[in-house]
Amino acid sequence: MMSKTLIVGGARPGIGQAVLQKVAGQGDVVATYERDSDPEVQEFVNARPDVEWVAIDSTKPRETLQTLESVSGEFSRIVHSDFYFYMENRDAFDMDRWDRSLFANLTVPKILGHLSLTRWAAEGRAVFITSSEANTGSFGAHAYAATKAATHNLARSLANVSNGAWRYNCVAAGWIGGVMDTDEVFERSRAVTPLGRLGTPQEIAQAVVWLLSDDASFINGATLFADGGYTGVDTISRFEFESEYGELKRG
Repeated sequence: MMSKTLIVGGARPGIGQAVLQKVAGQGDVVATYERDSDPEVQEFVNARPDVEWVAIDSTKPRETLQTLESVSGEFSRIVHSDFYFYMENRDAFDMDRWDRSLFANLTVPKILGHLSLTRWAAEGRAVFITSSEANTGSFGAHAYAATKAATHNLARSLANVSNGAWRYNCVAAGWIGGVMDTDEVFERSRAVTPLGRLGTPQEIAQAVVWLLSDDASFINGATLFADGGYTGVDTISRFEFESEYGELKRG
């Protein structure tokens, strides 16, 4: 029997859509999208009648909880690819946006974990897409980095209580190409990343599909960093090395 998959954030441009396109055809797919999405997202939704779409409003926690609880199906695969990100002002704390980050980035994965253990298939696997920023301190995205780091711990905690019935893992994405490829920040990330390039949404989606598969049957409570080696770089050590031996050459 083919698997039934729930993708929260399956219409989000980039990784969300790439994951959906990878898992489509591997069984029934139910995916969520934001009710107030822009026209490009709506166009993507309309172009995929093979997917059962569910509209949510992640700014309304109670409504989102009720919607996820009402989604029908014996899901054996779950992907959380949604997120909320904002740049914070060090001198002005925005409680509303902080709370929204906690809900979208951490509470929703917890809800999915709870439903997987209490309502859905007896056995399955879940993947939460996080960020390499979870492994470092952040300057302007404290809520984003903190919630993604907490999600890594959540996956381990859910694995502890699943009694082997479900597997819970994370994919921590590094700097991923897309509409912001020409942004100076992304150019700097290319220079730091050992592979010398940005990742693609499809590469992250491939990692997700692997963790959902039987090939990853002994992987549980783990975080796979798909970042081209970015989090392994100590920029001071690199500066010291290049001061002594010259600039590192690619290829």
